Amino acid sequence: MTNSGSAPRTVVYVDGFNFYYAAFDSARAALSPALKWLDLRRLCELALPKNRITAIRYFAAKVSATTSDPGKPSRQAAYLAALRTVPGLTIHLGQLVVNQKYLKAVAPGPGEAKRPLVYVPEEKGSDVNLASYLVLDACQGDFDTAVVVSNDSDLKEPVRIVREILSRPVGALRVDAEPRRCVFADLVDFIKPLRATHLRGSQFPDEIVDDRGATIRRPAEWT
Repeated sequence: MTNSGSAPRTVVYVDGFNFYYAAFDSARAALSPALKWLDLRRLCELALPKNRITAIRYFAAKVSATTSDPGKPSRQAAYLAALRTVPGLTIHLGQLVVNQKYLKAVAPGPGEAKRPLVYVPEEKGSDVNLASYLVLDACQGDFDTAVVVSNDSDLKEPVRIVREILSRPVGALRVDAEPRRCVFADLVDFIKPLRATHLRGSQFPDEIVDDRGATIRRPAEWT
């Protein structure tokens, strides 16, 4: 643990897809695409100014091209390359599986199927990976405080274990425009909002040079 009065060593666990949906895809949140070129270390430092960010773990899965958005994989690849230049940040990839399912239509029109067959993308492994590293890092004493960037109820039990059994403080960061109640409200030591001002102040430069001398550019769609 830290000495009294010193900034707590803090590891941040980012549920990439959950955060992305809340910030950019949710109809009620919908921040500008120009904010997607996000330096997560700078974001964490702005949102947690009293904490010493010692590590950031980013959990996601590689996306696939779609008919409506064939450039999705190349944009993600550029962003992952940018994240790999961030000191202390590690990327943990699960899998994105696309299944066909019959789902109930909200308001089918005349002659339309009430349960159409649709493609449903499902992320596999990221929540398990996040939960595993959260508990492992707590057991190894790698942080004084853990911070989870997610609103996924599947993570409630590992958060409870870390706080109640391993006696480590846990906080949550969430996009404040997201209307849902934070699922960790009764579990964590604190909840802090991630505001648009935090995201605007945490953008990578339009061009980044990695340690091999390669140039990584902000996707044109994110300008």
